Amino acid sequence: MSAKAIAAGGFAGAVGAAVWAAIAYFANLEVAYVALGIGALVGFAVAATSDSSGPAVGGLAVVITVLALLVGKYASVELMLQHELGGVDGGGAVAAEDLDDDAMIASVADEIVEERNEAGAGIVLNEVDFEDEDAQAKDQYPSEVWSAASRRWAGKSSEDQQAARAELAEQTSAAMELFRDQLIAMARQEGFKASFGGFDLLFFGLAMYTAWGIGNGKSEGE
Repeated sequence: MSAKAIAAGGFAGAVGAAVWAAIAYFANLEVAYVALGIGALVGFAVAATSDSSGPAVGGLAVVITVLALLVGKYASVELMLQHELGGVDGGGAVAAEDLDDDAMIASVADEIVEERNEAGAGIVLNEVDFEDEDAQAKDQYPSEVWSAASRRWAGKSSEDQQAARAELAEQTSAAMELFRDQLIAMARQEGFKASFGGFDLLFFGLAMYTAWGIGNGKSEGE
């Protein structure tokens, strides 16, 4: 089997995958005739450029067709995700000036809790519903911890405070970016799974049959 047949079949599959994805995305549907068209396109491309004919050529056409359909499905899901979640960034990058004193004291309070828990204090944070308009960052911490954090923050020089704000802003932005990436990865995985419906086996079967018949050098009527 020639490399030319593999390349031609791969190119035909890529074109078919692009058409499948475009129709699925823009028309919001998957048409059996498109699957048949992909199988036929790949079958013709492989048969026309192969040095031989027979089951091996038909098998190559089937493999490329299945890959093309899977890539087309994946691409359609990716297009929809980019459309729906392309603007999701977890809130955008955080600038140092966006962090008020309460946010910075809370970060210091986290440090104090970690230090004391490492020493065996066993400090447990309070559960706070931040959807409540009256909720404040300090409500999470024992009052003594918040007071200690306030004193430690106030004792820092203005240069140290500025550096701490910049560091926390960078860490928060990185966490938001990670959240966005995880959200998109999860949506991509679930969306790809959900894209397979009851008719997909039929679509794939028809496409494989068409690719096999043409690639094998047989017409549907033979």
